[in-house]
Amino acid sequence: PYHIKVRFEIVENTNLEKEYYAPYNGLLVECFPLSEGYPVAPVAQAVGEGDSIDLTVEYIVERNANPIMFLEIKPPSNLRYISGRQEADSQMKKRFLQLADKYPSFIDVFYGISTFGTRVAYYTLNTETQEIFPSEIEASRSRIVDTAPIGWWDSDIMEVEGLPPGETRFLRMLEEVKARCNNFEASKRQFPGTS
Repeated sequence: PYHIKVRFEIVENTNLEKEYYAPYNGLLVECFPLSEGYPVAPVAQAVGEGDSIDLTVEYIVERNANPIMFLEIKPPSNLRYISGRQEADSQMKKRFLQLADKYPSFIDVFYGISTFGTRVAYYTLNTETQEIFPSEIEASRSRIVDTAPIGWWDSDIMEVEGLPPGETRFLRMLEEVKARCNNFEASKRQFPGTS
């Protein structure tokens, strides 16, 4: 939507993570309206250890009090640093673990989105095999290994990426999540007693 695009354009030259909270909140609330049964909950998470503990905000989209996807935000300037991407990747995989017992049974693919500004990496958890994608790249104690390559953040939510006008990969993924929920709700009405 135009008003969301404008909100992202206002903050596009900032490196402050918190400046992206409002645009992403607006985008998620627009795509997952509360009136349709999709609460979008901002959640503050402690990040780091010892004296360097910081807080970051993520968004969890729910349906019937169950998480159906989540989104984590990082400042765009951190994308260029291996350590920044490794931290984001680690947090994403940790969050999948924390939510593993909470996602609904009808979700066969549970989505997580990692953002650096408007650059996006799509994470998935296959709920049947419990496999997370992108797969883990093994670190080394004796050499530097880029365990979260910059190419994972290959999508920009502001770009159309060869799709029909106004439809980004990001919005297409959000619609897929919503469709899974709606299909499940329809099957419950058609076949009462299913869960």
